[in-house]
Amino acid sequence: MAKKNAAAAPEQNTAAPNITHHGMIAFDMTKGVYTRASGTENWSVRPIDWPGVPGPPPVGQVLVTFDKPINGPYTVLVGACRSLDAPMLSANYGKVSPTGFVVILFNPVADQSYRSVRNGDFSFMVVQ
Repeated sequence: MAKKNAAAAPEQNTAAPNITHHGMIAFDMTKGVYTRASGTENWSVRPIDWPGVPGPPPVGQVLVTFDKPINGPYTVLVGACRSLDAPMLSANYGKVSPTGFVVILFNPVADQSYRSVRNGDFSFMVVQ
């Protein structure tokens, strides 16, 4: 028996989320480049250069660019792949736009032998 004053369930008018872009990006330590290791074919990746010319090699700042701009808001999930020399490697994202987003890779525990921002492999997924 239903309660007299029970609230009606809200209508479900939203569509199920859609994974529009995903992939794993690998960093080649010998060549110093990021490449697509797997994922959808609708994006590209490149390191973000230091300002000024010439600058040191890019470190830990990566731009993921969509082949076609995304209409409307989206969510990015990103995770770093740890390595023997960076077992706590982490990743976050920002500067979200219709054409892509930026990923920063960093080691939250750093010492004087290396910087906290560093290159490494990571995976991402875009949900809309």
